[in-house]
Amino acid sequence: MPFDSTRPEYYPHSNFKLGDTKGMAVPTGTTAQRPAAPLLINGTIRYNSTTNGLEAYIGGAWSTIRVPGTATITKVTATGNGVLTAFNMLGSAVADENNVLIFINNVFQEADVAYTIAGTTVTFTSPPPNTHKIVALRGFDTV
Repeated sequence: MPFDSTRPEYYPHSNFKLGDTKGMAVPTGTTAQRPAAPLLINGTIRYNSTTNGLEAYIGGAWSTIRVPGTATITKVTATGNGVLTAFNMLGSAVADENNVLIFINNVFQEADVAYTIAGTTVTFTSPPPNTHKIVALRGFDTV
């Protein structure tokens, strides 16, 4: 039967109702209950009751669909000594060094130009000057 917007039909075995104004419920389950191949395709969306959030299967892996404004930004600091270029200061690895903002004495440092990140270590292309404060703001990879 074709869809008639003046008389919405719905699928009797789901919460997906065409033409309804109440919203749509997506499949729900725990992390352990995620669908597996061959039933799994890119673009699958579900609610994960373990993490209490929406997730999507994209590029062969599950990713959390983030709600804007839910990132936890963390500030970590170190002090330059004019000699060291590597500072193990991040606490945990980041997904991409472009997701970390770094400042030396309030001057923004450009990722891939002024520094690189491997694991939890920030390595500068030249040593930060003696007594200069290094500030890293991290958590932007969770937005």
